[in-house]
Amino acid sequence: QSKYVQNGIYATGANNFTLNTSLPVPANGLLAVSSSLTPISAANVVRVSGMASGSNSGGTTMIAYLYDSTNGTTRTVSGLTLGIGFYNTVPIYYESVSNTVSSLSYSIYISQAAGTTYLNGYAGAQYFGSSGATFIRIEEIMV
Repeated sequence: QSKYVQNGIYATGANNFTLNTSLPVPANGLLAVSSSLTPISAANVVRVSGMASGSNSGGTTMIAYLYDSTNGTTRTVSGLTLGIGFYNTVPIYYESVSNTVSSLSYSIYISQAAGTTYLNGYAGAQYFGSSGATFIRIEEIMV
């Protein structure tokens, strides 16, 4: 089974992260997109992929991170270095054995080290008419 959610809505946030050894949490970023899936078998693999699109006003490092709401932890972080105001997409990928037949919930957040984070746009403007590439796909792979 597979769940896919796309979000093209323009949003802004000023919650930032500090580059260090700590994992970012929801308070460090702007929620980009969320979804959940209930595995059929605890032995199956759950694969989460996605992309957060946006830009920034003050930092040169933008990250996207996958937060596992079910277990209260960040599963993976992806980032890139960019110039201020450049529109970018940051990919996310995570895979694990589900170990449950209860609902699993995941969220992708986008953030930067300083300034304002813009989801699906920049400085008051939405890009691409709400067809931005911000999405999450959760798949259950039968084993």
